Amino acid sequence: MPYLKTQDGTDLYVKDWGSGRPVVLIHGWPLNADSWEPQAIALAEAGYRAIAYDRRGFGRSGQPWGGHDYDTYADDLKAVLEAAGATEGVALVGFSMGGGEIARYMSRHGGAGVTHAALVGSVVPGIVQSDANPHGVPEAQLAEIAGQITKDRAKFFQGFFRDFYGVGLVSHPVSDAFLQDSWNVAMQASLHATLEAAKATAAVDAAFAGTGPDTVAKFLFTSGTTGSPKAVIQTQRMLCANQEMVADCYAFFRDEPPVVVDWAPWNHTPSGNKVFNLTLYNGGSYYIDRGKPTPALMGQTIANLRDVAPTWYFNVPAGYEMLVGAMRDDAGLRRNFFSRLKMLMYAGAGLAQHTWDDLVELSEATTGRSVPMGT
Repeated sequence: MPYLKTQDGTDLYVKDWGSGRPVVLIHGWPLNADSWEPQAIALAEAGYRAIAYDRRGFGRSGQPWGGHDYDTYADDLKAVLEAAGATEGVALVGFSMGGGEIARYMSRHGGAGVTHAALVGSVVPGIVQSDANPHGVPEAQLAEIAGQITKDRAKFFQGFFRDFYGVGLVSHPVSDAFLQDSWNVAMQASLHATLEAAKATAAVDAAFAGTGPDTVAKFLFTSGTTGSPKAVIQTQRMLCANQEMVADCYAFFRDEPPVVVDWAPWNHTPSGNKVFNLTLYNGGSYYIDRGKPTPALMGQTIANLRDVAPTWYFNVPAGYEMLVGAMRDDAGLRRNFFSRLKMLMYAGAGLAQHTWDDLVELSEATTGRSVPMGT
């Protein structure tokens, strides 16, 4: 399936590698499907079906005059899924503006066939500065960028990719050949598509301006005391107020972005709202721990804590008891766990005094200080 034809007759170039559960990779601006090649190879070798396509106007796809909007992009994604026969169990992964395509597909087409979606460094609505969005990019600055692309796109992308890959800022920069390859990919796109794809449309601005404190931000599906999930409305005001309270209580997040290793379920508000959002709010790193505080799965949690040193850590009392036992026998685990830890939290039950005392003892013996504990 190297090409498929959309409803308006545009040809889309599609890579379809491997077999198994489908993972659809949607590239960012101004790249094409080749930007996902290392990931696509790894997925195919791991037993997945990796599907990646060039957005209309980019790469090897057709270069129509129209259709450079998220409604059409979402329709194109739907066409790719249907042509590939990927109708269930699909995982969507979108980078940059690819994340916008996923969001629009989920709302416009009801997320048909999709069970997982990952938005990686995603574009966000409301990029333009306005009264409702004072921290956005000034419109004059965006117009200047568009002018540079129109005047000398080749020169603009030379500088763009040096900035994008952090040349001069990172210790291990990409090679000149890699920069040249990215430039070649960007220059495959039509100038018209390059400009149109980056425009903020009136519909996006209207949707952003229409979002206020009492706009529904999410539905939290709780486990429920009856065993039947219940959708609990969460507004923007509720989520933001929660994070302001967290910021007031834990001021160290302002100085050092949090690093979290968390197993707790997202259908509970402590993890699904407070912990997940404090990581986003403070620009931190959230590692999903596939372990659990049970005899069968605690080993996975311990392995993860050997690998990643958290700055903020949560567990239930039973989990802390098992962690204490592991740390007593593993000096490397102790050193890594406490190396930059600022706060311990527990919930779900009372923490036994002996477990509390053990955590204090291990902390002081390892680092010379006692890590604060809260609930």
